[in-house]
Amino acid sequence: MTPAPADHLNLVIAGAARSATTSLKHALAEHPQIAFLGRPDLVVDGADVGLPFAASTLARSAAGDDPALYRTIARRVAGRVAWIGTKQPYFMVHPHIPLNLAAQIPDVRVLFILRDPVAATHSLFWHQHRHGQVSGTLEEAVDHALAAAHALGDPERRDAWPAAADPRDMLIERMQYAEHIARYFRCLPREQIHVVAFERFRDDPAASLAGVIEFLDLDPTFRSTRLDTPRNASPTDTPPLAPETRTRLESILGPSKRRLRAMLGWPDDLWA
Repeated sequence: MTPAPADHLNLVIAGAARSATTSLKHALAEHPQIAFLGRPDLVVDGADVGLPFAASTLARSAAGDDPALYRTIARRVAGRVAWIGTKQPYFMVHPHIPLNLAAQIPDVRVLFILRDPVAATHSLFWHQHRHGQVSGTLEEAVDHALAAAHALGDPERRDAWPAAADPRDMLIERMQYAEHIARYFRCLPREQIHVVAFERFRDDPAASLAGVIEFLDLDPTFRSTRLDTPRNASPTDTPPLAPETRTRLESILGPSKRRLRAMLGWPDDLWA
């Protein structure tokens, strides 16, 4: 059975960076019972309210402390589809966001698609490099990120979390998946959270998408025509990851990888 029509935002693709979240969104957007919000939906009475749960203080936003805002921003498609969604890869990282979701949208379903964090770090750095957001080497960016992590861990700096001054600040923190997913599991029922492995989505996108469709309680016979066209993929001329940098990133991110595999029951050879 198709869920009842929604009147508020109730679906979030929350991460991770450089893990085919855009491809997943485009495939899901083809389903007649799923609609995604865009930037124009966030303009309410002439003001760009942003997404309320992205505020750094629980349940606060530019529009005030009003849960009705979630219905206001969804009004374009309210009552016409079962799932009204948004894609915000940084939502996985900042600790206040699952708290805000639980408080303001307790029925929300959250999707994660996670890539080997070492490969994702490499891809994210070069993506930012191509767009002129960072310069220097990946090794220098890792050094910067490790130093910045100590400062960003200060609760008094919450206002800096959604938009760190330097994109390198969060380069490593974004890839500590186990800690982020565990936080969501503490804030929301596990049955409202679905985690996909990027590598499985890449190798068998139809099967991975079928799992997401089942998670959303929709018709399992749905087939997307968009899975053969990757979105926002890394160019083929991206410099390779140097072996010594790979070894360093494995030493930094390996413990979180192992905790995540145990948490999700994923095989030990995934991301080995």
